Amino acid sequence: MRSQEIQRNLQPSNEGKGNYFTAIPSGSRDPHHRKQSQDPGPIENPKYLGYQLQSHDRLISQLLDVKIDLIEAQWDAIYRKKIEDLMIAQNEIHALLVNKEYEGWDEERGKKAEEIIRKLENFDIQPSEYEEDPKVKNTRASVKTSEESLKNCRINHGVERTIRKYKESTR
Repeated sequence: MRSQEIQRNLQPSNEGKGNYFTAIPSGSRDPHHRKQSQDPGPIENPKYLGYQLQSHDRLISQLLDVKIDLIEAQWDAIYRKKIEDLMIAQNEIHALLVNKEYEGWDEERGKKAEEIIRKLENFDIQPSEYEEDPKVKNTRASVKTSEESLKNCRINHGVERTIRKYKESTR
C-alpha cells in the first residue's frame, strides 16, 4: 500500500506542468546555489575561554606538584644515604679507636679515623646516590606521565589558540 502511494506521488501531475509532488526545492538541489552562512561561528565568550585556560593551569599545577614531590624524594634519598654513611663512619671510628683494647699506641688508627671524617665532609652529591631509590624512580615516572598528559592536552585542546582568542576577546 505504501509503495503504491510513493509511486503515485512520483508521477507527473494531471495539470501537465511536469512537477512532481515530491519535488525537492531548487535551492537544496544544487550545492553551488546553497546559501553560505556568513557567521563563522558563535562569538567566543571570554569567560568560557578563561575557564578553559584555568583548567589548563590546573594541569600545569599538578605537574609542578609532582616535580616538587620528585625533588623531595631525591633529597630524602640523599638524606638517608648521608645518615647511613654517618652511622657507618661512626661505627668504623669506634671500632678503630674506642672499642679495641690494644697494646701501646698506633698512629695509623688515628689517621684512618680522620680519613673517614674527611670523606664525610666531602658533600659532593652524585646522581647515582639517589636515582636508584625506589621512591625517586616512581616519582620520576609520575613526572613523565604528567608531562605527557600536559603535552597531549595542549595538542588536543589547542591551548595556544585559546590563549590567542582569549587575548583578542578581552581587548
